Amino acid sequence: MARKGWDALSDAYRSRLERKGVSKSAYESGRSLHAARGHVSAQEESLRKRITRFVYSFGVPEESERNPHGYTAEDEIERLRRMGPLQAQEYMDYRRKMTRYWERGEPEKAMRMFKRRDRSVNVPEYMWWYHGMFGG
Repeated sequence: MARKGWDALSDAYRSRLERKGVSKSAYESGRSLHAARGHVSAQEESLRKRITRFVYSFGVPEESERNPHGYTAEDEIERLRRMGPLQAQEYMDYRRKMTRYWERGEPEKAMRMFKRRDRSVNVPEYMWWYHGMFGG
């Protein structure tokens, strides 16, 4: 869909674009309007949705000895978002793979993955355990 010309925009919308750093020439050259419209980038929005689906697909942690502070799904979502996109995606991919081994009846492979997990990522121990794996 083609954009309207700059002059066809309302005065209020043009001034909002200019306040957000989108000049007439930038608009006409096809610059992205995500930020000017108050949206995050498409990639960031996609990651936010993937994180939320990931957390809720694994369930919400219950308070237990492995989760003594009673962290909630919202806490985990926020923690994953603060990791950064690459680390968050790596963590989610690793957990999915580990879970697939567990669900296919290959607990030895899942346990090996658990033992060599990346401890440099700031993930609380309960996040690795509470989903029912390894006695959680």
